[in-house]
Amino acid sequence: MMTAGRAICLRLFLLLTVAVCLPFAKALAEEELLTISLVDKGTDVYYLPATIGGNATELLLDTGSGYLALNSRMIKSLENRGLADYRRSIRARLASGNISEVRIYSISSLDLGSGCVMHDVEAAMLASNSRNILGMNVLKRVDNLNLSLTTSTLTLSGCDSGQGGLVAANP
Repeated sequence: MMTAGRAICLRLFLLLTVAVCLPFAKALAEEELLTISLVDKGTDVYYLPATIGGNATELLLDTGSGYLALNSRMIKSLENRGLADYRRSIRARLASGNISEVRIYSISSLDLGSGCVMHDVEAAMLASNSRNILGMNVLKRVDNLNLSLTTSTLTLSGCDSGQGGLVAANP
């Protein structure tokens, strides 16, 4: 049986534990979330800001694309600066339904929304006039994502993969 004194001590202990730990837990949870504003250009597709090898760009958000897809102008620019390396060629089904050989490059860095930085990211090279596309190979590297169509935002969590800050490493 618990005495009144013990019950008071236990309540004080629990209250102090919550009071001390809650602000740290809340700050940690907030630190792991990155909310990125999406741009709707009136075409029922969303774009998000990104930086690839120091170049600011927009990526078309496409959960139907298996790969980050960059146009050949961007790949060649990155390659000329030592920020992209050819890895291999694959046969892939394009949005048109055609199967084509596609060159896959390793990109040194990709920063989604100024905060979710990934290194050694694979990208498929598309024609020079193609839009740059954010595909599932990148989205799979975060722990969680939430797409809000109401607020036109993409919220990412778990970009850090144990490296500190919002940084994801290639698995």
